[in-house]
Amino acid sequence: MPATKEKAKSIKGTKVDATVVRVVDGDTIRVKVKGQEENLRILSIDTEESNAGSSKAVSPWGKEAKKEAEKLFKVGD
Repeated sequence: MPATKEKAKSIKGTKVDATVVRVVDGDTIRVKVKGQEENLRILSIDTEESNAGSSKAVSPWGKEAKKEAEKLFKVGD
């Protein structure tokens, strides 16, 4: 099932095992949960865009934000 734009449901205190598939940009990662891939937006972080596929303009600062996110979220961990 593809990611949807539904409002997030509160799962406070619930742990979910997920694997980082890739860092999309500075505030979005792609994760695999229970065999399905989903986009995960990082709460309270809003960075410039770094992907040409976005509806927003690509920014050099977006590329820097993505590099920093790649340091935080290791693919495959």
